Amino acid sequence: MAGMRYGFSGKRLEFVLGADYYYDKVAESVDSPHHIFPSLKMTWKNSEQTFVPYVEVDGGIKRHDFASLKYANPFLATTGDIGVKLASSPNESVYNGRIGIGGVLGRGVFSYNLSAELSFANDHFYWYSYGADYYFTSAYQHSLRIDGSVLLRPASWFEAELKAGVYAWENYDNHYSNRPNFETALKLSFIARRFTADVNLAYRGGIKWMTLAEVESDGNYEMSAPPTLEFSHVKTDNELTLGLYAEYRINNRWGVYAEGRNLTGSKVYEWLGYYRDSAEGLLGVKFTF
Repeated sequence: MAGMRYGFSGKRLEFVLGADYYYDKVAESVDSPHHIFPSLKMTWKNSEQTFVPYVEVDGGIKRHDFASLKYANPFLATTGDIGVKLASSPNESVYNGRIGIGGVLGRGVFSYNLSAELSFANDHFYWYSYGADYYFTSAYQHSLRIDGSVLLRPASWFEAELKAGVYAWENYDNHYSNRPNFETALKLSFIARRFTADVNLAYRGGIKWMTLAEVESDGNYEMSAPPTLEFSHVKTDNELTLGLYAEYRINNRWGVYAEGRNLTGSKVYEWLGYYRDSAEGLLGVKFTF
């Protein structure tokens, strides 16, 4: 990988332009190993930073080797022709472009950000389940995501942050990305010299999990014929979770903390068929080197 950047910063504009080159040869893939990803960052400034538009372009390679896939999904099936498929499957090339506005108001008491990101991914792996195992199929993935956040800090010891994101568009009606179509999160933070505490409340939409399912027969088939399979999905319910975190610093090196996760007892899916549905607690000690 090699990259180059050129930029300048003025009173009204910050500008960085460049490109990254990747040589990415996969053993038996017929795709070109040469990839170029443009890079762009442009920010328009004003003296008070109340309204700051920006444009960004970036991209990169997402690896599809066995170790990376197994880390992403521990339920990946390891039988059959998995090795042959990976040897001929190119890594994923991702191109992103986003526009947004941000700013700070009220002498730093209130800040905000709103952005829209358009992504194009070549050779994206869509995960699907068949029985208890997971497999993948390769296809293009194009999507549009809109994100927004506001941060309120009325006092030095307290801040509140609200985030929301939604996938407004995707290019397939029969391929599913196994992710919620929207996510929201509220974080309340209390900050003192020795004590800090966070309250996290999150709500996300139900997930359409991609599956491979047998097509119901109309009765006109041969007994020895294998079943017909096609992609389908199973949608799980929306999830509401509550988390708490508190930490007390004994001195500059030692601290103790307590954490509560999923205190609402919601079903939180890692993958279809694999979920946590009970509250969790954790106590610990921190040592800073």
